[in-house]
Amino acid sequence: MPPLHISIFIEQISKNLMSKPIKVCTLLWLFSRDDSPCGNKVLLGMKKRGFGAGKWNGFGGKVEPGETLQHAAIREMYEESRVMVSGVKYVGFLFFEFEGSPQDLEVHVFSASHHEGVPEESDEMQPQWFPCDSIPYQEMWEDDVYWVPLLLEECFFHGKFIFRKDCLLSHDVHRVDEPFIKDPETYVPLCASKPPQTSIEF
Repeated sequence: MPPLHISIFIEQISKNLMSKPIKVCTLLWLFSRDDSPCGNKVLLGMKKRGFGAGKWNGFGGKVEPGETLQHAAIREMYEESRVMVSGVKYVGFLFFEFEGSPQDLEVHVFSASHHEGVPEESDEMQPQWFPCDSIPYQEMWEDDVYWVPLLLEECFFHGKFIFRKDCLLSHDVHRVDEPFIKDPETYVPLCASKPPQTSIEF
């Protein structure tokens, strides 16, 4: 299937964007390539509590007021694993509608290819390296199997999913020809109400 142009995708989901409040989040997948001690692997975290508990996932969370998308992705990665990432790339946009929920989720997906530090368990996540050809889809959110292969291919992608609790009702995923956000290092979502931070302080 040829890449979907971004304008078509936006038109497809725009009718949902004002129907309920939207929580803006980031999700970052850290890869360790063949020339590193970890080999060709990806770092995932077992969610220990709250939304998605008991599932493997990338690292991420809510974008704070005044925070850029890229800052949020790096901050959440550090808070949940004590790893500082670099080589961060914006790769995907995912929209989630949960039946009966008072809000929808807008998730901006990043990948990273370099890191400093050894992953440590946090209150939120238990990190573990997985070979890229042995990703534990059976213990992850149902939607992951539809978009993670595009992430592994280093494609830009967009997706929309409808859930009833943990059950995936429908999915619509496309490889696209350009990223949804072209300047994630400076882009502050509409949920922000303060000037963006200029540096990361841990």
